[in-house]
Amino acid sequence: MTVESWWQLADRTQPILNARPVPARRVQCRLTPPVPVVATIVWAVDGAEQLRTVATRWTVRGDVLVRILDDRRRTIGAWVSAGDVERTGTAATLTAVRSG
Repeated sequence: MTVESWWQLADRTQPILNARPVPARRVQCRLTPPVPVVATIVWAVDGAEQLRTVATRWTVRGDVLVRILDDRRRTIGAWVSAGDVERTGTAATLTAVRSG
């Protein structure tokens, strides 16, 4: 198996057009356990995509951190608007933990 370096993947990365700025840590609430969701991700080149993933954090201002494991993204997540995220699967008990 060959593992590509970040430099080799650089030409495949794309900005996410609907990504939100990272909110201050003090306003982030952790979702424990992560919540299964479908997130709309709008890639700069490839356009809109419905991605089955999990939400790991949220804010009262309407931002949600979703996990993205994709060669087009250098980090493993992106903050998007809550309007771009829909819960999936069975409703589970959620515990919001304030990050500090």
